[in-house]
Amino acid sequence: MIIKKKLNEKELLIMFVIGFLLLPEILLLVVHFAVFGSFMFSFYYMVILIIVMILINHLITRIDELYNIATGSNELKMKEKIDEILFGEEPIKKKRIAIRKLGKLGLDKKFIRMFLKLLEYIGEI
Repeated sequence: MIIKKKLNEKELLIMFVIGFLLLPEILLLVVHFAVFGSFMFSFYYMVILIIVMILINHLITRIDELYNIATGSNELKMKEKIDEILFGEEPIKKKRIAIRKLGKLGLDKKFIRMFLKLLEYIGEI
């Protein structure tokens, strides 16, 4: 059974960059094996290649995390907005509207319903 996964632009770019960086290393491995006739030198280059791949992967994930923090697309900002809405001094009608607008920012529908029920409960108290 083959599972097809759609790749987004970022994943395709990462695969292209890593593949592009692998070409010189593969060429070096072939040349060293042909010249020296030993896998030992090729093994050292394989170890270096694996270390470089791990470092590149770590750098890419770290840059992605920093980008998400810098652009404000992390969960902490969403939690702060929910906190400001629920425990603010505005009337409940405005709070309901503000919570529904959080759906456009990526808040799941089940959480929107949950917060709306919480507002109803707060309004009863």
